[in-house]
Formats: sequence, structure tokens, C-alpha cells
Amino acid sequence: LVSAPDKAAKDVVDVASLATGTLETVSKICAKVVDHPDEPKYRRINLGNAAVVRRLGPDKDKAVAVLKTAGFDVDDGVLILVPDASKWDPLNKTKQAVDAEVAKRKRP
Repeated sequence: LVSAPDKAAKDVVDVASLATGTLETVSKICAKVVDHPDEPKYRRINLGNAAVVRRLGPDKDKAVAVLKTAGFDVDDGVLILVPDASKWDPLNKTKQAVDAEVAKRKRP
């Protein structure tokens, strides 16, 4: 996954380095936003929530970096995706990259 050209190099995350469970969680987060773009609850992820921490696992920091590349911002421990047309393309590209990696791992 390559971040947008205006992002710093530190924001580039190799999705292949994430654990499968973490990838699946990131995929679900992106899918919920894509499927329900007008629903605010899918655009806010509390990083202090025990279930979120458990699902993202030890790759939480990398997962947050991937979600930031997708257009989320971190504000006081909460990932927030502000609804804006400019966020749609990075969100979809991130979802495609994550989904491709998940599918690759599920191949026999």
C-alpha cells in the first residue's frame, strides 16, 4: 500500500506485514464505511475500546497507519474519517489492497 503523494514516507505501510486477523478487521472497518458512507458510527473507531484493541492485536499501530492512509485522522485516541469526497479514493484503494492481501492468504 502506497500512501498519497502528499503523505510522508513514514505513513507507507506494507499490508503484507500485518497479521491476518488485523487485516480482516481493517477490511471490515473500510467496508462498513464504503457500504454506509452517511453513517457516522462507522467513521469513528475508539482506539481505547477493548474489543478494538483485541481485534487489531499486536499490529495495532500498523493498522492505525493503514487506516490513516485510508483517510482517517487520529484525534484524542479516536480514529475519525471526516466525510469528504477527497477521502473516497484513498479509502477504496486501501480497502482493495487489504482485501487483495486477505484473499491471497486464503488461497489454498
